[in-house]
Order: sequence, then structure tokens, then C-alpha cells
Amino acid sequence: TAYLFASISIAISQLATVAIALVVFDAGVWGVIIAMASTCAVFGILLTIREFSKSSPVPDMQLLWKIVAFSLPFIPSGLFFFVLHSGDQFFLINYYDAATLGIYALAYRVAKGVTTFASGPLMQVWTAKMYDVHRQPDRSFEFGKIYSRILLGFVLGGVAVVMFQDEALALLSSDKFVDSASLIAPLILAHYFLIFANLMDGAFYVERRTDMKPWIAAASTVIMLLAYWMLIPRYAATGAAWASLIGFVFHWGITTVLAQRVFFVKLEYWRIGASLAAAIAVVVCGRQIADQTMLKALLFFLLLAAFWLTGIISSEEKQTVFR
Repeated sequence: TAYLFASISIAISQLATVAIALVVFDAGVWGVIIAMASTCAVFGILLTIREFSKSSPVPDMQLLWKIVAFSLPFIPSGLFFFVLHSGDQFFLINYYDAATLGIYALAYRVAKGVTTFASGPLMQVWTAKMYDVHRQPDRSFEFGKIYSRILLGFVLGGVAVVMFQDEALALLSSDKFVDSASLIAPLILAHYFLIFANLMDGAFYVERRTDMKPWIAAASTVIMLLAYWMLIPRYAATGAAWASLIGFVFHWGITTVLAQRVFFVKLEYWRIGASLAAAIAVVVCGRQIADQTMLKALLFFLLLAAFWLTGIISSEEKQTVFR
């Protein structure tokens, strides 16, 4: 509750200060930067004082060193992931105009939205719980079961977005973003593999092997840059979408191979593969009847029924639904 309150307070304060900087003082980009930085500084000080009031401000040096060793690999990893997530837009603006970049950026935001709403809350809960689960004797099976659930949530959210993307794009006041429709599906599929890779990443956290993350991120970045270089100049935004898919599939592959060596997870290959294959089939059929909203809705509910009846949604999960 305290975390939620603090997060909401920070978000509201940033919106208010940015609005004041832009509307009242007409401060431009620097006004936005100063407003956001000052908000973070104020809340950072207040939250630090709150934590220090509960314990000694003198750190345990042995524990501090462990924290530093655990977190240092995130610095180079963060730089590589910046390229993984934003490099395509730099390539696009270099080879094409701002309109092409805008079309692609909208599709990318839609795909990120699926991550935020369909799997983001589940991921946040899981990252807090996975250390406790890791101490259980059946941890390998429990990790695999949770992975299936989170991926299933993303699949359902992704299918819903792709099926009804035309209706959503039609609500925009301009038709210049219609070209984003062909980019949304491959970008959502790309983010599916990114979410899968992030789940497999859990092995490096629970086993304290974050030193492997920069090497994985570096290899993934090289493949992604090659895909950008080969596809974007020739195929524009479409090339960027498929380059992202290639890069994230590679990132998932190398993460899975190395993570399984660090901590083996009993993946539920049938559930994961069947749900993804069924989702792709439904999306392909749905795109053929893009102008038939009711038929697409029926197709989506048929997918849910298939998941329910075939066991892709497990009996344990069914009992949770009816509680």
C-alpha cells in the first residue's frame, strides 16, 4: 500500500509540475526536465528520510558490497537495452522522415501497452515472490507454472489488441496512423519473446548471477543492430518491426539456454506452445475478417473456450476463477 501510494503521488506530482512548467512558465524541454528531476529529488529525499527513521543510517558494509556487486552489471546491461528498445527509431529517423517514425512509434507503444496491462502487474508480483518460491523443494515446477500463466495473460491481451486494432485506430482523429496496423502484430509477438526472456532472467536473480546479464545483452544488441542495418533501410517501418522480432527471439533463445544452466526450470512446453500457436491462428483468421467486429469477437471467445476446455487453462487456475 505504501509503495502504491508513493508511486501514484510521484506520478501526479510529475504531471502537475510538468504542466506548470509548460503552461505557466512556457519553459519547453528544459522545463520538463527540471520539473521531473525536482519531483524525483523531493520524493527521493522524503522516502530516504522515512527509511532512515526506521533503522540506522550507517550501512552494513559487507551487505553493501554484496548489493553493489549484484547491481553493477545492470549499468552496461541498461545501455545495451537502450539500443535494443530504441535503436530502431534512430535508424528510422536517419533513413526516413518523421511521419514514418511516428507510424512506427505508435505501433510500438501499442505493443508496449500490452506488456504494461496484460503482463506487467503479474510480473511485478512475481518478482517479489520468486525468491520465496525459490526456497521451496518443488521450485522448478512452480517457476514453470508461473511462467505459463504470465505468458498466457500476455497472449490473451495481445490477441485482443490485434483483433480489434482497426476499431481502435479508427477512433483517432487522423487517418495517417492507419499504416500502423500492419506493424502491431509482429511487434506484439516480439514483446512476447521479450517477456519470456525476462521471465527466464529470474534464474540470474535468485542465483545471484547477474554478472551474466551484460554478456547476454551485448550479444542480443549485436544481432539486433545487424537486423536493423539489413532490414530498416530497405523495408522502413516494416523492417524495423521484423528486426525487433528477430532480435528479441535471439535474446529469448540465448537467455533461456544460459538461464537453464544456472537454474533449471521445468517449462510447460505444451501449454506455452499450444497457446501461442492457437493465438497466431486466431489472429490470422481475424485479420481476414478485419471489418467484421462481431465475428472477431466471436472468434476471440472461441479461443478462450478452447483454452478452457483443452487444459491450457489448468484446473488450479479454473478454481481460482470461481473463488
